[in-house]
Amino acid sequence: MRIVNTRNLKPGMLLGKPVFTPTGNILLNKGVKLTDSFIKNLRLKSIPAVYIDDEISNGIESEDVIDIDVKIRAINTIKNIFHQMTIQQKGGKSKGFIPPKSYHIVKDIIEDILDNLQKNKEGLFNMVQVMSTDLSTYVHCVNVAVLSILTGRGMGFSRSELIDLGTGALMHDIGKSDIPIEIINKPDKLTDEELEMIKRHAVLGYQAVKENSSISTFIKTIILMHHERLDGSGYPLGVMGDKINKYTRIVSICDVFDALISDKVYREKMPIYKALELIECQVGRKLDEKIYKVFVKNISIFPPGIGVKLSNGETGLVIENNKLNPTRPKIRIIRSKNGKFSPGFKVIDLMKELTVFIDDTCNVSV
Repeated sequence: MRIVNTRNLKPGMLLGKPVFTPTGNILLNKGVKLTDSFIKNLRLKSIPAVYIDDEISNGIESEDVIDIDVKIRAINTIKNIFHQMTIQQKGGKSKGFIPPKSYHIVKDIIEDILDNLQKNKEGLFNMVQVMSTDLSTYVHCVNVAVLSILTGRGMGFSRSELIDLGTGALMHDIGKSDIPIEIINKPDKLTDEELEMIKRHAVLGYQAVKENSSISTFIKTIILMHHERLDGSGYPLGVMGDKINKYTRIVSICDVFDALISDKVYREKMPIYKALELIECQVGRKLDEKIYKVFVKNISIFPPGIGVKLSNGETGLVIENNKLNPTRPKIRIIRSKNGKFSPGFKVIDLMKELTVFIDDTCNVSV
């Protein structure tokens, strides 16, 4: 199977994986042959990409570290909490709060994620998003939680520490429930006033949990301080260095990364390798270097099935990652240097072809 942006879909293509609605139900199942109507519907529902099965992608498998049913339950969990808080605010309360029952539901889903990650222990985190961008806020929270748990696990955290870390990460943006949706999803540049309103979400989220004695200090700190930076340039407190604990430092990196590689109303997502390059510029100054080195080991930089353009002019599909050197995967060549279709499907192992590099990701056409 291969990854195809919905704008590049053509009638007759076969879906390689199911596509889901914003409520977590199956919109189109694996094996469905796409029609003009299906393609139009996918675009209307803001599905950024899908997996396609065809001859050139035969045998390519793309598995994530978290099963789709677990991810959907996590998305719906955090979505329901946002919804509850919004209802409270509309009901006349000055701000939303997290009831104890909802908090325990969050902990339960983090337990499920931990068990699921243990089952899929050898996998890399695949950032390809095949759900509606209407769910972007909730998907972001789940992605940050999974990435944070993977990073904490790589740092030797205990299960109880991972539960606190994952819970704080899943809830890190709950303060955005108190920000008008038209500002959250504004397609144009934010005004200074709107930007300051967005920045308030860290404090608003903290206010929603600070009175709950069953929520640990670590979780509350993550919600309050995930935008703080080591050099003091962050918000809302402007603290620096050792005043930012390891839990918060982990979530900060995962938050920045997922925000960069996610589709937004106002811009397309950034390729994973470019996002990592941008983050590396902040490592050591704003973000923790040791944590980043653990974090990046869990990322599928070039997921199997993605199209790539090579420095020698050839284009192809990634067929297998190299976990020890994620920028050097195996590539199935689809088109030669002159753009000619290559039916022999030559395979290049970038760990052996050391003079060839991936220049960019691309759509691979037949």
